[in-house]
Amino acid sequence: MAGITLLYQHEQIAPAFLIKIENELNEKRDLSILLREKEFILLKKAKENYPVHITNHQDYTLIIEGKIYGVDMLSDKDFIRYTKSLLFNKKKEDSLRYIRNLDGEFVIYLIDNLTKKMVIVNDYLGRLPVYYIRNDHFVLGRDISVIQKISKDMEFSEAGVYQYMRLGYPLGDKTLYENLYRLPPSSCVEIDACLPGRKGNINIQNQPVSLTELHESRGKNNNPEEQLYEHFKSAMKRRFVSNEKIMLSLSGGLDSRIIMGEIEKESNKVSYESFHYENSIIESDLAVVRKLCDYYGKQFNLTELKEWSPEYFNELIDIKKGMNYLGMAFLIPFLKEMSSNYNLMLTGDGGDKTLPYLFLGLNLFNRDITTLILSRNEVTSQAGCKQIFHTDSKRNEDEIRAYFNAYNEKYTGLNYKRFLLFERTKNWLFEGEDRNRNYIWSTSPFYNPEFFRAAHSINENYKKNYRLYSLFNNLIDPGLNTIPNANWDFPINNEKKLKYLLTKQAIKHNVGRLFPRRSAPHTIFVGLLNEIKTLLAKGVGEPLNVNIALDLKTLSNESLFHLLTLLKVAELIEK
Repeated sequence: MAGITLLYQHEQIAPAFLIKIENELNEKRDLSILLREKEFILLKKAKENYPVHITNHQDYTLIIEGKIYGVDMLSDKDFIRYTKSLLFNKKKEDSLRYIRNLDGEFVIYLIDNLTKKMVIVNDYLGRLPVYYIRNDHFVLGRDISVIQKISKDMEFSEAGVYQYMRLGYPLGDKTLYENLYRLPPSSCVEIDACLPGRKGNINIQNQPVSLTELHESRGKNNNPEEQLYEHFKSAMKRRFVSNEKIMLSLSGGLDSRIIMGEIEKESNKVSYESFHYENSIIESDLAVVRKLCDYYGKQFNLTELKEWSPEYFNELIDIKKGMNYLGMAFLIPFLKEMSSNYNLMLTGDGGDKTLPYLFLGLNLFNRDITTLILSRNEVTSQAGCKQIFHTDSKRNEDEIRAYFNAYNEKYTGLNYKRFLLFERTKNWLFEGEDRNRNYIWSTSPFYNPEFFRAAHSINENYKKNYRLYSLFNNLIDPGLNTIPNANWDFPINNEKKLKYLLTKQAIKHNVGRLFPRRSAPHTIFVGLLNEIKTLLAKGVGEPLNVNIALDLKTLSNESLFHLLTLLKVAELIEK
């Protein structure tokens, strides 16, 4: 994965680490030293057009990985003042508040040229996944592969692996590996070489987003969509101030069309791109893409893909080390094609996490929060995980339950919303977007901090039945509400069909599990089962505690792809 990696060790980096780094530099041509001192080394794994900006001031060095929209990082006086204050002022509240309001996907490094003190901050929502290990050394970076090579041997985390199979991703700050953690959103890392070592000179703090506070901060605005639209317009304008070649990844859903509508309203210069592979869902999606383009009199480009793409498995594993599962490997040719023609990819990511109703809705049987989360979001059932692993299923389930029960929002609905935003979005969707950035920078206006906060301060009841979606579209172009949503096969303004669909979904969520599911084909890919069987026969599943005799035909496609991902990661680690 392209990006920056920091290795820090108090007083002086041990020779053993320097040897490992030298080996990595010799092995990887795209890896180079960005900055080197006796206590730390900053490495950069570069891809073409990957954004890393370095500014050498008189008394400090500023390094920015990623993009900040609407701010000139070289000349903006507020940006220079607030970032410098992070390094030299004891009181950092104003600076951190300023950073949390910046629109972008970024990690900022500040280094005092005299004392070598370092401060690292990331953006409000943690849009760029960053991982760290904290032992007798401290390694922080975006590329797990590099972290793994220069740090001590990393073993799989039993809890992280179990949660990955259960939900599709490890929960909270966990990863698939012991002692490797995700850096939380809105984090501030301070490394002060003047303080005593043994971890005491490294301080990590973060400011969690309180959904309760946002929920209770709403005013008496009778038309909140109007303020929300102003934030959206600002976020869009900021992304168009550069001279970059921009494309929109256009689908038949509700979110990317909002961006398309605003692009056409403002007459911005953008190319529309989509992809196709043989699948009935994709065919429906493309039919709506054509209707959207016909509506605006625009053309779109189409990239042909293969859904089963084993030739890209190792590449995706090398990029994300399992944090994005192999079911998404088919996208790599599309991303490569986009990177050869454009500098920036706009997506509708986050629209479905800001505009619709995100509370639980009907809960007929008064199920607890953990049962509700698992029943609506599981990848593999508890019984399936019990069959896959030789580990204690009950202990792992208890850990998941304890984690969810520790959510401290004021209402059950807000706790479920917290799961959707800070587990599924942060730990699943952000990792997928980050895969894109290894090829082309990916951004979405829906994650603009002001838009995000404004959207989540709106009463959830105002969003019911896709009301906010519809009102928001009306401010851009009411015609958007007349074009079908590919997921429904009817437009959002068909209130009768929409009400029927939502009622049906609510019933299914509550009583669907009381009835047996229809039998369905266990896999549509001939090679999927064979790939897993081959790896199990090699003993690759041993460090994962995978049961070699498990019945693969009882698992869903999604479960099989997640299991294959884990096995491929284990195989590459062994090499």
